[in-house]
Amino acid sequence: MTHGLWFLPLGLAIGIAGTRTWMQVRHALRAARDRAPWLLPVLAWLPLVCWILSRFIPQD
Repeated sequence: MTHGLWFLPLGLAIGIAGTRTWMQVRHALRAARDRAPWLLPVLAWLPLVCWILSRFIPQD
């Protein structure tokens, strides 16, 4: 069960770094109507979400 547990801190680090970058970009652009920056936090947290799903969904 502990196999692959090292990915949890890595996924959290990627998600936090991507969210911080997104907040800096959004603040720098000051354009709430621009929809492009929303993709950055989604892509940043995607590896962690996929890892969590893979822990709970049986893969045969």
